This record gives sequence, structure tokens and C-alpha cells, in this order.
Amino acid sequence: MRDQVLDWDDALPEKELNKAERDSADALWSVVIGSSLQIMPSCNIPLRTTRKRRRSKQRPYGDDEAPGKLCVVNLQKTTKDKKAALVIHAKCDEVMRLVAGHLDLKIPDYERTDRVRVFHECRDRPTGFDFVLRVVNAHDEAAPIPWLDKVVCSFDKETGIEAANLVRQPFSVKRRTRTDEAIRVRLAFHFATGCTEPPAEVSYELEYEGKGRGKEYEFVTIRQKYDDSNTDL
Repeated sequence: MRDQVLDWDDALPEKELNKAERDSADALWSVVIGSSLQIMPSCNIPLRTTRKRRRSKQRPYGDDEAPGKLCVVNLQKTTKDKKAALVIHAKCDEVMRLVAGHLDLKIPDYERTDRVRVFHECRDRPTGFDFVLRVVNAHDEAAPIPWLDKVVCSFDKETGIEAANLVRQPFSVKRRTRTDEAIRVRLAFHFATGCTEPPAEVSYELEYEGKGRGKEYEFVTIRQKYDDSNTDL
């Protein structure tokens, strides 16, 4: 399989686009999940399912000339709703969970790997130094970290540095030291609701000479599944 990254202004690959249009024209149902159906030409591909078909030996099912049907699953209305045989205004995960329940399909545990970067900035003082410790998204420093509820920072008692309970993003703490020596920081990462793991604890060394370098930490979490005992659509 070939991966391809497209910018907004790039055209879709012609070969893949043509295949998607053919497959949509042959489908009995097209199900659009979580799309506003506004970007051309992708938004019109599912509509090919709803058009009258031409007779073909490759279509052994039912009436070859009968059009297929369109289903749209989206929280908001879309411009294609009037063409759909079924419109469901609900969360995509919830709808697919119910569909899987009706089909007697078991949804496996979802393991996700996420990373954060921890780094610090320092300012020298006559005795010790001031520092700001930051915890950021390893993929994009400006992006939020939705899978983290809070970060608890603690220091050795002999340093005299007060612990910090970081509950607002961006996560950062500012403190002052009384020594030029390296300081060990204990970080406890408390995962957001839906992650089944207990808080993960790591150790980070904070020193004046090491400012700006930082360190990345990787976490594997299992996302909690919804209760699938109720399968009423």
C-alpha cells in the first residue's frame, strides 16, 4: 500500500479517484461517516451510488438498474442529506458500536501510543537558578494533549522546592532553586477518562547546563470500550 500526503490545494490522485467513483457506482449502499461532505470532488463520490445503474454482467445482485442507497452519519446536517435514504445525527463511534453489536462482531481493545516532550528553560541567579518546566505534545508543541488530565510534579525534600499539580494546559511550572546542582523531578502523568491505565511515573533530570534539550516519553494506553450490552439503534 502506498501512502500519500495531500495539501488542501493538491488534486486527488487520478487513478485512486477513478476507482473510488467506479466502486461507489457499483455499491448497494454508501455509508458516509463523520464527514460534512463539502470538499470537491470527494463529496460527490457517494452520490454515484444513488444514480440509476447500467446493466452489467459484473453485477449479479437484484435489479441491475435500481439505484443504491446513501447513509450519512454526522452530528450536523450536510448538504447531501436530502439525497440520503438514512441520516443519523449521532457520534460515529456510538453508531458503529451498535452496528457491530447487531452483527455480533467483537470490538477489540484499542491500544494507542502517545508521546510527550518534557523540557525546561533556566535563568541564572547568584545562588541557584530559576526554571520553567514544560510538558508539551511531542508531535506539535502548540497542540493540546487531550489524553492527559493532569501532571503532578514533585521534587526531593532537600531541595525545598514545592510540588505542583498541573491541571490546565499548556502544562508548565515555574520554580526557583537554591543550588546550581542538577535536580531530579518526578512526573506522574494522569491519563484522561477512557484510558484504563493507572498514572505513569517517570523521572526527569533538570540542570542548568541541560536547558532546552528535553526528553521524550512514550505511553501505550488501552482505550476503554463502551458497554455493548444495549444494541438498540
